[in-house]
Amino acid sequence: DRQFGYVEINRKKHAALWKGTPDSCRDMNPEYAVSSMVLCCTDEIQGGYAEINGKEHACIWRGSVESFVDLSPQNANRSRVGDAYSDLQVGFSAIKVTHAVMWRGTADSIFDLHQLLPDGYKSSDAKAVYAKDGEIWVAGIASKKDIIGENSNGAAEAVVWHYKPAVK
Repeated sequence: DRQFGYVEINRKKHAALWKGTPDSCRDMNPEYAVSSMVLCCTDEIQGGYAEINGKEHACIWRGSVESFVDLSPQNANRSRVGDAYSDLQVGFSAIKVTHAVMWRGTADSIFDLHQLLPDGYKSSDAKAVYAKDGEIWVAGIASKKDIIGENSNGAAEAVVWHYKPAVK
């Protein structure tokens, strides 16, 4: 029963979260971000990106701008959270090429899903995540080229990661 996305303020996209009425709209854009957008929303977490210092940074919020968490690796050129489930967030991080990644609410928790793909794939993006009984399923796309997403020109293939993290 929440709406999410962005509102335009002074010609800039500001991540926004609201509940049924215009008066309930919350501006989630951190003051140091040029723009931002919420791309996914669960009961507890909103995920997306914020443009900081000219780069898209994967991030999450927990209902307010004060709860903003930057998930982007420091050396990433671009990253985004595209989906969340429970305490998991998935999306991509682009350092030299785009890799599908997963987080658990902090930048330090990043896990490179791309490493689980068979040899030959150069780029990937995680689009959806689900977890049950300690197992995680992630749906996404992978390409044998260095391009991904909207610019893949049909070169991307659907992939599913089925992952069971080691119990510590």
